[in-house]
Amino acid sequence: MKYNKTLFIFCILLTTLLSCDSEVVENTANIQISVTQNGIPARGIHVCMFDSNHSTTSSFFTPFFADDEAVTDLDGNVNFEVEFFDDSEIFYFGVFDGDNCIGSTSVSVTADEIKYGIIEIGDGHRGGYRLQEIITENVITVHSLNYSGDANNRSFLPIQLPPNTVKWFYSVSSNFARPQNETLDLLSDLSRYLDPTNGILADIINSLDAPTGTADFNVYFIKDNENLDIFNNKSGNFLYYPEGSRKNINSGVVDVEVSTENPTTWYLGIENPDSNDDIYVLIEVCALVYEEE
Repeated sequence: MKYNKTLFIFCILLTTLLSCDSEVVENTANIQISVTQNGIPARGIHVCMFDSNHSTTSSFFTPFFADDEAVTDLDGNVNFEVEFFDDSEIFYFGVFDGDNCIGSTSVSVTADEIKYGIIEIGDGHRGGYRLQEIITENVITVHSLNYSGDANNRSFLPIQLPPNTVKWFYSVSSNFARPQNETLDLLSDLSRYLDPTNGILADIINSLDAPTGTADFNVYFIKDNENLDIFNNKSGNFLYYPEGSRKNINSGVVDVEVSTENPTTWYLGIENPDSNDDIYVLIEVCALVYEEE
């Protein structure tokens, strides 16, 4: 009888333990890691994630023992969705050169949170962003397709970008009549969104506009003289970059996510597809530049 009572108590305890285990809830959270190099968002960087057992002081903090890995996007960000069973958890993130950690951070999370961390992989230099106007508001006349003079229906603008250009912008409006009072105000509009520390957010371009035009035209981003000559002379197929090119537009603001470390001259080729009427293209160009202190 005593044996049966002991067995009964043991079964109750076992049932209780199993019941507690069944109530354990798996938690999730989202973590965004931003990687910067000398203050500039670092694209295409591999970020490794470790759980709390593999902290930066652990001998296991090497890429081989990473729980997950992802690559930063154009804005230097990478997102992880993490799972854990405790009320809170610490996750560690590292950037490696081979097996050597060149930057790391830790993030403490609780359930259903969105948390953020920053990894700086530069040499400690700091600087800031500024806007530089490359072309002030300028009107370009582009002749019609059937123009009988020496020129044709194509023209171009050289875009002389300063060193350390992170991205650049142009605003355009095209009309069959020469513009009188229209203004683009691109530099002024961009300045309202400039953060000297972080630059300009990628999604602000949808908040900017240019005066609506009446004449559709094509604009091509061309990087070299050879293809510019082909474009101007209509001597064959020319190479242009879809990033920064637009077809059949009459107005708009375009951000060109193409950077350059050195002074660079690129081109915007402008084409008037109208058979009989010249067009007048109002254009302004600005660059976002990062300067070290």
